[in-house]
Amino acid sequence: MAGNLYIPIDFGLNGPGNDNGNRPWQGPQAFYDNASIWLDPRTNVAHVGEATHVKVRISNRGGQTMKAVTVQAWSFVPGIGNMSPSSAIQTFESGMGDVPAGSSLVFTCDASPVWHPSTEELAKTTNGHMCIIANCFQSDEFVPDPEGGPVPNARPVDPVGDQHQGQRNIQIVQVQQDAVSEPQHVHYSTYTPPVEHTPHTGPYLVSATHNLRELDPAGILALRGHEGFSIDSDTVIANGGLNLLTSGGPRKILPSTEPPTFELRAPGMPGLGEAFHFAEDRPVMIDSEMVVQLPRDAEVGSLHTFDIGLKDDKGYLVGSGLTVMMLVTE
Repeated sequence: MAGNLYIPIDFGLNGPGNDNGNRPWQGPQAFYDNASIWLDPRTNVAHVGEATHVKVRISNRGGQTMKAVTVQAWSFVPGIGNMSPSSAIQTFESGMGDVPAGSSLVFTCDASPVWHPSTEELAKTTNGHMCIIANCFQSDEFVPDPEGGPVPNARPVDPVGDQHQGQRNIQIVQVQQDAVSEPQHVHYSTYTPPVEHTPHTGPYLVSATHNLRELDPAGILALRGHEGFSIDSDTVIANGGLNLLTSGGPRKILPSTEPPTFELRAPGMPGLGEAFHFAEDRPVMIDSEMVVQLPRDAEVGSLHTFDIGLKDDKGYLVGSGLTVMMLVTE
């Protein structure tokens, strides 16, 4: 969808980044690691009882101010597949704002009343990690020919093809060094393609792919916001990395070059890379688990990052992907 408004994926990677709003995104950072979407105050983690807001940066690539812009946002259990607002844990919306020509504006989105997550709401998340999706549009009440529009409750969002939408879907897992030899369990949800909004019925397959990306802004923010370990926030290494604070002094956090092994456990879905069709009476969300075996010699400070996705018969990602970052600590 063409237009001037968009949610810049790599803002902060190199100044304002390289994202000019063209979709699908062709940059190295995954579209579902959008650095312009974050939770306040904890980046991508919600805590029970804590006032929680969503921040979204909206850019305007046009030559005139875009007036009366509103942002919708939703929090989800981290997962893969087709996410719709109706499956969200919480819904947020901003007030209206004007985005200057060739510039950006950060919007604060709130639930009504302000969201203080409950134990029940966070029960299916992993330590409160959230997937956040946002959508921006102009109000037709104040703009004669508005750009974009609100997302209907039952329609899947499209952060791949719609520049007005974006997603932040990162899950952090801490693995203590003495437990590296044990399988690690990553819980997430598979959001199944709704029949009424799906152009094909399959077959599908689930993939888990180890990646060697250097730490990008979204990853740095996610690690800094995690409470399970201590990050040296004052010393950002020149290549974009971070230090892990240990009893033996700072250790540089480095991506692992040796891939983990994976095993999928999810009802109605076979092993990784095996083609399948969803049952006609499939639920909207399927509780899923990825069993991960890290290299047995993984060192303290090693970062093991991989992406989980649901793909169609042409190998294209269906809906949203999930980035998992496993950091080995003392």
